[in-house]
Amino acid sequence: MGRLQLDSSTQADVIAFAGQPDAAATGSFITGIPRYANFFAMGYFCQGSERVSTSPVGNSDYCSTVFYINRKTKRLTAFYTSSRRYSIDGAFPGMSSGRAQRRIHQIPISGCQQGFGLGSRTTHASLLAAVVGGRASLRRVHGRTLDELFGGRLVSLSLESNGHPVGLLFC
Repeated sequence: MGRLQLDSSTQADVIAFAGQPDAAATGSFITGIPRYANFFAMGYFCQGSERVSTSPVGNSDYCSTVFYINRKTKRLTAFYTSSRRYSIDGAFPGMSSGRAQRRIHQIPISGCQQGFGLGSRTTHASLLAAVVGGRASLRRVHGRTLDELFGGRLVSLSLESNGHPVGLLFC
């Protein structure tokens, strides 16, 4: 996300980086679970609505890029984009999953969420490069059965802090 950093950048830092948002909203993806805080969402490249979606699914219905500020910590805690302006290892939304696989050096999998999952609960952050379409096939890798995905298209990137999540990548 350029010079922005999860868990340290503020709302003012996001505005300095991306400008004034096209839309903004407060909300919560998951209520009743203390681990997931309320957020302030700042939407960019918004169309067809004056608000940012407060649902983890369908952000692209309103804004192609959303920065989520954790309301407790007042820090950037999550990021979603379906824009080609952002990439991970040269893979960007709109690219075929096969081409993205060669750039990310990882196999996309199907399951709770479909795509390339980077990071884990033991790392600082988790990223999902979501893939839509294609077909899934079971494959055994290192003693684990994976639901490997073939074909499809990378449609979005979602990044979330594991230390102060808002639930963007809840599965």
